[in-house]
Amino acid sequence: MRLKKCAQSKQQYVHKGVLYNMSTEVLTSVPGNIWKVLVEVGDQVNEGDVLFIMEVMKSEVNHNAPISGTVIEVNISNDQEGVSPGTVAVVIE
Repeated sequence: MRLKKCAQSKQQYVHKGVLYNMSTEVLTSVPGNIWKVLVEVGDQVNEGDVLFIMEVMKSEVNHNAPISGTVIEVNISNDQEGVSPGTVAVVIE
């Protein structure tokens, strides 16, 4: 399947006349605790913005937005403990 990029957004594609919105999942990179969630559903973020901060062995680990877009899901909360690596924390479209 070959997708053609639309001019209006780098996260939208057209295939056989159908417009697809592409979303990006931001995963936790390490096991630890969620210290602070800095975004909510509906927030506009820019590539590089800090989305949430994890506490790992008394160190802070920032998780940044890999793309610019709108936050459509937040699956973590402040002070959440025992989060596994690879957990889908935030979804951006």
